[in-house]
Amino acid sequence: MNDTLAAMKGLEDRVVDWARAKDDIRIVLIVGSWARADHPADEWSDLDIGFTTMDPKRYLTSDAWLGEIDDVWLVYPDPVGVSRHVLFKGGLDAGLAPIPHSSVKLAVRYLPALRRMPVPGALRNPIERELASAAEYVGRGVRVLLDKDGLAERFFSLLPDVSAKPSAPSETQYANAVKQFWFEAVWTAKHLRRGELWREVRRARWSHERTATAHDGVAHAGAARLRGRHVAERPLLGGVGRPTRPGRSPRNIRPL
Repeated sequence: MNDTLAAMKGLEDRVVDWARAKDDIRIVLIVGSWARADHPADEWSDLDIGFTTMDPKRYLTSDAWLGEIDDVWLVYPDPVGVSRHVLFKGGLDAGLAPIPHSSVKLAVRYLPALRRMPVPGALRNPIERELASAAEYVGRGVRVLLDKDGLAERFFSLLPDVSAKPSAPSETQYANAVKQFWFEAVWTAKHLRRGELWREVRRARWSHERTATAHDGVAHAGAARLRGRHVAERPLLGGVGRPTRPGRSPRNIRPL
């Protein structure tokens, strides 16, 4: 294990120690490359952590709690979601997302019974969409670091199977995605040379979202890797039920 991987493992351990001392935090899990056996984390991978809490507001109204984990160099609160993108001491980058523990408790307690009952579609469909979103989130790799109440695996057992491989793009779709990438690369370079830095920062974000959307179906194994590394981590039952791009996380969190 090289120095960077060892340092990230140390950060993971510090998060667990911090969470273990907090009564309101019940589950801590890692998603993405640090939890996968295939395409595992390398020295460039960030650490994506979700934690369930009985008091999510505390972690959304202030960033002071991050300093309880380690020395913080920089915090970037997601402008449209709940994740805190953090550079900890040494340049260790992590994304931490608070998740309402009430969502997990309600799902484990009531979903098995609801699925045996004739629940109206207007009630069932939103719940199933939330579960599908959560299944995709943990389907890219999940590792439970702390589970004080033994609910994590019970919750995961309720999630639908979303392991189907995405279909490959057509030749035309793939060619257009490549053309778009090179067009945007030339366009961006020209405007940066003109000195329009802020305009290009904003444009690059818009362009990246369009290009990422175009690439979502690129070949079976490639698409799985793309989703695993480049789709922003979404908190369990985050509330939106659709992919978000890098730098974005769910617009809200709400219980079932």
